[in-house]
This record gives sequence, C-alpha cells and structure tokens, in this order.
Amino acid sequence: MNDKLYIGIDVSKNWVDIAVHGQHRVVRVANTEGALSAWVGQLDRARIGLICFEPTGGYERALRRCLGDARLRYIRVHPNQVVHYRRQRGIKAKTDAMDARLLADFCAEELAGRGLAGMIEGDETLCALSVRRRQIVGLHQMEACRLASARGLATEESIQTVMDALTRSQADIEARIAAHIANDPRQSALSANLRSFKSVGSVGVHTFLGELPELGSLTGKQIGALVGIAPIQNDSGKHKGHATTQFGRPGVRQVLFNVARVAIRHNPAMREVYRHLTEDNKRPPKVALVAVMRRTLVILNAIARDNQPWKGAAAVGPRSPAAVGKRPAKATAQSQAAAGLLSTVAGDSPRSALRDEIPVAVPPAKPSPESAAIASRDGIQTVASRRGRKPQGERTMTGAERQARYRARQAREIAPENPPLPAPNDKTAKPTRPQRWNRAIGELQAVVSEYVAWYEATPEQLRDTPTGQALQAIVELDLDDIASIQPPKGFGRD
Repeated sequence: MNDKLYIGIDVSKNWVDIAVHGQHRVVRVANTEGALSAWVGQLDRARIGLICFEPTGGYERALRRCLGDARLRYIRVHPNQVVHYRRQRGIKAKTDAMDARLLADFCAEELAGRGLAGMIEGDETLCALSVRRRQIVGLHQMEACRLASARGLATEESIQTVMDALTRSQADIEARIAAHIANDPRQSALSANLRSFKSVGSVGVHTFLGELPELGSLTGKQIGALVGIAPIQNDSGKHKGHATTQFGRPGVRQVLFNVARVAIRHNPAMREVYRHLTEDNKRPPKVALVAVMRRTLVILNAIARDNQPWKGAAAVGPRSPAAVGKRPAKATAQSQAAAGLLSTVAGDSPRSALRDEIPVAVPPAKPSPESAAIASRDGIQTVASRRGRKPQGERTMTGAERQARYRARQAREIAPENPPLPAPNDKTAKPTRPQRWNRAIGELQAVVSEYVAWYEATPEQLRDTPTGQALQAIVELDLDDIASIQPPKGFGRD
C-alpha cells in the first residue's frame, strides 16, 4: 500500500489542483484535454492506486476522458462524504489547494480500504441526449402550468409557441437517441433484451443505457444502493427506526418509478409481488412500490449481466380486462369436488369448470375457544385468532364493514341497561298547529294575568311613570283578536 500513489484532484472551471497523499506540494494544471493529457502521460501507471475527485456540474468531463483513455482507476466522490470527512478532521479553512490535499487524504484513508472498483464509463453522447430529453420534458411541463393560469391572448400565444418548439425539440432528441442506439450493435442487442421485460419502454431503455452504465456489472444489492432504492436501516438499541432510501441517481430513480407503476398493472409477476406486499403483508402502497422498483432493477441487472431476454417473458400472455386485478382461487380437493358436481349439473367437464373459475365456498376451519370468545364479544361470526391471522377461506373485511362493527360495539358499550321505551307513533302524541297556537295564547294570557296583579298593586303615584304606563299597556292588551289569527305554517314545530 505504501508504494501506491493516491491522488486527489479539485476541479474548477479553468484549472484543476492536483495533490498526492503524503506530499504537501500541489500542482495546478489547466482544465483542458491537452494539458490534462500531458499530465497523465507523466504518471507512472503501475504506481497509481486510486484517483478521486468531486463532480462539478460537467467541468470534470475532460479529466474523466483523459483518465479513461489512460485506463487509470478513478472514482467520483459524493460531496457530502468529503464534507463529513472535513468536519471529522476539524478543518474549517477552505482553498483549492486544501481541497486537493483533503481529497488525497480521503482517497488514501477512506476509499482505499473499501475495495471499491473503478468507475465504469458509459456512452457520453447517449447520456447527454437522455439528460437533455428529461430537461425538455421538465420545461414543457412548466410551460403547461403557466399556460393554465396565463392572462391575455398575447401571453397564451407566447407560451404556446414555446411549447410547440419544445415538442419539436423533444421529437428530434428522441429520433437521435433511437438512431444512436440502432447504430451500436451492443446497445441495440441490450435494448432488445431490456424491452423483453414488460413495462420497460424506449425512455427506460435509453435512460438505463446512458445514465446507468454499471447495469450488469454489479450485484443486485450494489446496483440497488447505487441507484438509491436500497433501504438504509436506522436502529439503535431498543429504537427501531424506519428504513429509508436516499442518495443515488435521481434521474434513473424517476424513470424506474414510472416503470414500476406500469409493471404493477401490466406485468403479472410484478403485480403479484405488489399484491403480496400490500394485501398479505399489509405494507403501505408506496413502500410496496419501492420494493417493486428494486425487484425490477435487480431483474434488469440480471438481463444485462447474462445478455439474454427476460426468462419470464414467455409466461406473460394476453390477459382479459375482467381478470385484471383478480387473484385466481386455489383448487383444493373440496373445491375440485364441488366444481365437478356443478359441472355435472351444467353438462360440462370438471376441467372446464375449474378453468372458468366457478366460485366455490370453502368451509372455514373450526374456531378455537379464544377466537370464539373474540367473535362473541364483537357480535360477528369470525374465526380470526387474536394474532390477526386470517384463516383459509375467509375474505378480508372492507372498510365499511369494519366501521359498522366498530359502531355496533360502541353502541353496546354506551347503551344504558334499561333504555326508555319509545313513544307510540300516533297522531295524538304530536299536537297540531291550531293546538300549538292555542297553547301559546293560553301561556300569554297567564303572563298578562300576572301583569294585571302587578299593576293593581302599584301605588297611584307610580302609575304615571314609564314603568307604570308599560304595565297599563300590557293590561289593556286584547288577546281575543290574537286568538282569531290564523297561525303561520310551521308555528311551534321543534
């Protein structure tokens, strides 16, 4: 290890700073292919252990080409790893030369012991076309959102003009991508093999070929971690955190997400994986979808590794729309006998009856005393055990049924022991509108009688005051005229 050279390179727009682990000297070279090729030619290739540098938005492309042509082992380091390494060493100052020395130390002390393989260079032209297509699609989507809220005819015409230009540019990029893949025999054969997996289309093919050149050269776990769909555990002591996915290549992950969405609907193998995770294991749909993404990537990695079409392509046949989303019933001995009896009545053979998937009721298993106690408490006939495991032959309850069971249980818990009997449903129990009106007049007459008694008890010297005059007006009120009024509709109704 001591005789190997570990080099760190800090890449800028106009130059690169080069440092060797164990040496304080830093060399600055112009960031051009000519200058970099001359520097690479001076190296002793037998002594080069590893070269690392950070991605800088495309300014490192010339360096990558020169190192790739010289067949030197190099790695692009994620900037977050270098930031954490800087904090670990307590370095706060930052210059280009210091960054180059830091990368050289990180390469020798951290990356050298990981046993990482060198980067695999892909097709730069195809990668650039694939990235450009994704950028155009994003711009088109942004313009479409602006068009939905645009004001004025001139604004709408301007946005529509830009959208038309983006549509033509996208079609031109896609034609160039198709021609580029067709002109390369290796990529053309790999494209046909990848498309044998149902749900992978042209966008997925050129994304995997251009932006994931490692496809087929890594293991399933490695390719999943590289893309960023491998769950990372978060456990400590008694704490059991949720495993999350992070880092990776967002462009590939975005396309793989759409591939998985199509696969769970149109690929029977992936549809069964998704159904098993969501229905049998009760996983959330998004978690199951990420699992399908990883399974799909592992299959595509095996296809590229073996250079053969998908082995399950022959099993994927046409499927009727009525059968989509349905799980075929298991043909047990009891169901076969019942199907044979039904087919005898219908005049068909048992084989045709099973082929048509005649629904046959399967008697559930005998409930245990524990489950019977739970069933009697809930008021629902079920043979589910306390662990929640569903026995064979019983269907899953719907959300409405679970809500009805919960409401019935709550009603039994809060209901009184001797509930009051309901009132008889007769017409005499509800007074009519004239009866309600007369009852109100009677109550008003009782109130007036009380005011008469107050007025008579009022001294003579107080009857000329505002209070006495108000009492006199109430006493002189004629209720006979009010009683003769026809009550309005809805008067006195609760």
